[in-house]
Amino acid sequence: RKQCTALWLQQNEITAHGAAIIADGLRDNTTLEALELSGNSLSDKGVYHLTQVLMTNNSTLRKLYFGSNGI
Repeated sequence: RKQCTALWLQQNEITAHGAAIIADGLRDNTTLEALELSGNSLSDKGVYHLTQVLMTNNSTLRKLYFGSNGI
């Protein structure tokens, strides 16, 4: 069984829609500790999707980078 502890997705043109998909994947996260999303196009809506999941369902993720996203 493979376990990803860090995912670097900076500068991949990820939008709010993409952030919603990532957030959905984080709902059952038990291994990911760091997520790098800097330099995308998340916007406030994308950050909202991520924070809603992280506030309620996630105790594993320790580092979230999302600078330079138009927020």
